[in-house]
Amino acid sequence: MTPPDRAVGRPLTDAELDRLEHLLDSPALGDTAMRTDVLHGFLAAVASAPVPIPRERWLEEALGQGDAAALPEQREARALIERMYADVARLLLEGHGVEPLLYPEADEADDTDEALDYAPWCEGYLAGMALAEPPWSEFAAGDELAALIAPFLALALEGAPREASVPGPLDDLTPEELAEYTCSARERLPEAVQDVYDWLDARRPKAEPLKREAPKVGRNEPCPCGSGRKHKRCCGAT
Repeated sequence: MTPPDRAVGRPLTDAELDRLEHLLDSPALGDTAMRTDVLHGFLAAVASAPVPIPRERWLEEALGQGDAAALPEQREARALIERMYADVARLLLEGHGVEPLLYPEADEADDTDEALDYAPWCEGYLAGMALAEPPWSEFAAGDELAALIAPFLALALEGAPREASVPGPLDDLTPEELAEYTCSARERLPEAVQDVYDWLDARRPKAEPLKREAPKVGRNEPCPCGSGRKHKRCCGAT
């Protein structure tokens, strides 16, 4: 995958992350921008896409309604989002996985692992996955992809009413088994993000090497431009 653009700068500081959180929740963005935790998961999936998603497309999705360059606040949010994306892409490219940005559940006062809300991050990840064109499923081999994204599905659905059928490999799990699987998914989420990235990277279309369209012209042969001079004295001169 193409390395992230170094020009966007360093990873966000805590103060910059707080600023981005404020901007995404501000009227300047029409109250339609993604939450910061949702955004972080979304960008992890965008950075994993087998075929790069145009920057303007995922920025528009992240920022919601309105022209991203219309107001200073929107331009500032855009720049911070691009830096967050570059950091996520760098971590995946280097094989470090992505530690999810999580917030405590709404009804919890502390921020222990048990109280952190994984669902918004994973919902963002699935939204980023859905933005890909062509879809990830076109690169799938059997049930491999379904198994790889099962942790994100389990965490996104955590706490939601259990339907008659849960997508993919979670379908046949009992409530007890699903609870155990979800607990494991929380612990290995950074690794799961890297696993998906690596799996897709192995299937990512590779650039075709450039091929010479015309036969190579010797330096002492007549120049193909028709000048009558030797190639080395004409177009082949260096």
